[in-house]
Amino acid sequence: MRTVMVLAALIAAAPAVAEPAEPLGKPPLVVRRALSDPPNAAAIGARIWVPGLDEGFVPQGLAWADGKIALAGYVATERTQDKGPCRLLWIDPATAQVTRRLDLPPACGHAGGLARLENGKLLVADTHVVFIVGNLGVEQTTRLEGALAGSFADFDGRHVWLGRYNKARGKLWRFSPSSFLQPTLSETDAIAALDGPPLMQGLAFDAQGRMWATASGGTRGDILRLDEFGRVAARYEAPAGVEDIAFSPDGKMWASSEAGTRRWSTWATFFPLIFSIDVKALRETP
Repeated sequence: MRTVMVLAALIAAAPAVAEPAEPLGKPPLVVRRALSDPPNAAAIGARIWVPGLDEGFVPQGLAWADGKIALAGYVATERTQDKGPCRLLWIDPATAQVTRRLDLPPACGHAGGLARLENGKLLVADTHVVFIVGNLGVEQTTRLEGALAGSFADFDGRHVWLGRYNKARGKLWRFSPSSFLQPTLSETDAIAALDGPPLMQGLAFDAQGRMWATASGGTRGDILRLDEFGRVAARYEAPAGVEDIAFSPDGKMWASSEAGTRRWSTWATFFPLIFSIDVKALRETP
């Protein structure tokens, strides 16, 4: 009896596990379910509903830009619609308010990659075209030719990286930023090229210069730390549908997931959020 009483007292004294706070922003009405319990939930901090979910907005590229979350994507409401009108949003992470919106040219159909350049401008990568965006809108357009594709993008402080999504093997190319002043660009203009893991969806470099990526589909997501050759050095499970990533000045990783958008409303995972990640708290997949 004494043992039972001691155990009961210990259980009563144990701290309660805090439930995640309700995400900031406007929850969707057209597709509304309980949020999924994500892998590595202990590493996830801030949560924000992706804006425009009821309109069919699908988040893709993400960057940290002057205290705001910059988020690029396209509008699609049907499973078979893999392209749509592209838009670029600036979101206040403290309030979830969209402080600026830019509709991208019709040549954009996916807006899969986003990178903040050293001069403060944003580079939006689409499959076959790249846009440089400044205060007044799109300032430069560069067509991608040959094997080169802009499924995702990032800037490492010196060079711009473009990447190609592929189910079997991804590809990474490194360029001088001045390359994007040209009207066309191909893989032959790259400074270097690396093979990458399959299903890559996003890319980011941390303050130490380490390369991180995401890989995902409808049933699983992963955050990957890559070595200098593009090989997977560490893998951490993440929500299915995780797309692009970026680091804020405080070292937090920010990401978004398309799982639960109108296009992907039938997936088992419902997590259409922008969210922060403490990479030190991630638990590596064995």
